[in-house]
Amino acid sequence: MDKFDVILNKDSIQFGERRFFPPFKKEEVDSFLGEPFCYEWDCKIDGKTERRQTFLWPELGIRGYQNDSMDEYKAFAFFVEKGEYFFSEFNKIMNVFSGQILVGKKPYRRCKMKCEHLTSCTLRQGVFTLYTFLPEFFPVLEKEAPEFLEDAKKDSRVVEICYAPLKPKTNKYKLKKCDEEILHFDNFNFKLAIVQELMYNKKVLEPLFDIHEFAEEYSRRTIDIDDEGYEPIKEAVNWFKKLEIPARLADEVTELDMDAGDDIYLNICPLWDGEDSYFDLKKVSKEELSQFKSLKRASIMAENFKKVAPVFEELGIEVEDYY
Repeated sequence: MDKFDVILNKDSIQFGERRFFPPFKKEEVDSFLGEPFCYEWDCKIDGKTERRQTFLWPELGIRGYQNDSMDEYKAFAFFVEKGEYFFSEFNKIMNVFSGQILVGKKPYRRCKMKCEHLTSCTLRQGVFTLYTFLPEFFPVLEKEAPEFLEDAKKDSRVVEICYAPLKPKTNKYKLKKCDEEILHFDNFNFKLAIVQELMYNKKVLEPLFDIHEFAEEYSRRTIDIDDEGYEPIKEAVNWFKKLEIPARLADEVTELDMDAGDDIYLNICPLWDGEDSYFDLKKVSKEELSQFKSLKRASIMAENFKKVAPVFEELGIEVEDYY
C-alpha cells in the first residue's frame, strides 16, 4: 500500500483520502487497510486467565482495538518510532507508520496537549481523544520522576486515537430564578465563603459546581482550563455572581472556615496557588452578615483583618485571622 497520512477531524478519521466515521465498521476499515493479523495473548484478571486478541497491520505500523462483538474498531494505535514498546512482542514485528498524523492540518506534535501528572499527553478533538507522550517533557520527567522515564519513552513511540463520544448536554448549570426569598450580598468574596459552606461542605445548595464539567458543557466558547486556570475563569465567576441562594439556607451556616484550598476557589481558578489575595474579604457589610443569625464563629482570609473583623465582632461572632 502507498504511504498515506492520518488526519484526525472532529467527527471522523481520514486514512489518506478515505474518510471513516465512527463507529468504525471492521469490514470497511479492513477493505482499505487490508486483512489484519489477529494477535492473541493470555491475560490474568482477578486470578483468572483470559484469552485476549487485537488486530495488527505490522507492515503499516498500525494496531486496531476492536469492540466486544468484534465487528467494529473503537481505537487505533500508530507506531511512529522504532524502539521498545509496552508489548515486547511488537518490538520486532511492527514497522514504523510512514505517514504523518495530523490533527486538522497540524502535525500532532505541534498541537497543545494536556500532560497531567507527567504520565501521558492527551488531546481532545471532537469525539476523539489522542494519547501519546511528547518528548519535550522528557527532561522534566527525568528531573521530577525519573522512575517513569522509560515508560514515557515507550508511550512516545505510539500514538493512540480513541473514539470517545461527547457526553450529552444537560441543563445542570442553567441558572433558574428562585421563587422564594433570597440572600443579599454586597461583597462577592463573602458570598463565595457562604457558597463553600452550603454547596461543598453541607451540600444543601445545588447544583454542585464542577469547573471541568461546566467547561465541557459550555457552548459559547472553548474554555481551556489548563491554559486559563491560573486566573479566575470569567464564566465561572459570572455563574456564581448570578447564583441565587434561598434565604432559608442561612441557618445552615453556623461557622465559616475560609481556606485557600477550598473547593469554591479551585472551581473558579483551578490552578490558583493561594499566594495572592484575590479571594480575601476586603470588606463585609453589616447588612449581609446579619442575615446569618446562626453564625457563631469565623476564620477569615483578609489581608486587612483589623478592618474586616469589627463587623463580625459587632454582631457577636467570634472571628480569627486565617493568616
